[in-house]
Amino acid sequence: VAFFALELQRSDRATQYLRERRVTPALIEAFRIGYAPDSFDMTYTHLLKNGFSRKEILSAGLGVQKELTEERIYDRFRNRIMFPIADPQGNVIGFGGRTLGEDAKYINSPDGPLYSKSLALFGTHGAREDARERKSVILVEGYFDVLAFHHIGIRNVVAVSGTALTEQHVTLLKRIAPEVLLCLDQDEAGRQAAERAFALCARQGL
Repeated sequence: VAFFALELQRSDRATQYLRERRVTPALIEAFRIGYAPDSFDMTYTHLLKNGFSRKEILSAGLGVQKELTEERIYDRFRNRIMFPIADPQGNVIGFGGRTLGEDAKYINSPDGPLYSKSLALFGTHGAREDARERKSVILVEGYFDVLAFHHIGIRNVVAVSGTALTEQHVTLLKRIAPEVLLCLDQDEAGRQAAERAFALCARQGL
């Protein structure tokens, strides 16, 4: 997280992009947003120098090895705005990366010992206190949706981020608040996702 935060400070393009998306310095700090440099192995090399093993870097999903027989490891996240994904206690368990280039728009950490896309929701740690106070949690689609709500002072909001809502997600939501407000995109895909989310939440009494 610290490495990506420092790289964000060094990248005029990344900071300008966040400025254009109206992401304030306060939000950058609160969500520990960073930048993965446009490099083949800068992240991997940094982690090696700081005592992490090849196995740990691969297991965390920050490095990629195309073939098991291939020695070389390269960075999974390159030229991307980095969103740390934390568990409800605030421990970072994975990352979501938004490209500044022509690659796939968003990629997340792969499932591993800490992170599972069917279990994790973005923003749960920051949402818990307000969600319990308001007795509701707002479900949105992506990282920038969560930031937009926080920008106007609404913090009881979490995002699915790149995957369909699962029963495990709903179980997590139920621990946070008794009511879920669906605020998904207003296109056809968003409407279908809202219908499916409604059915999953209703099944668990939310």
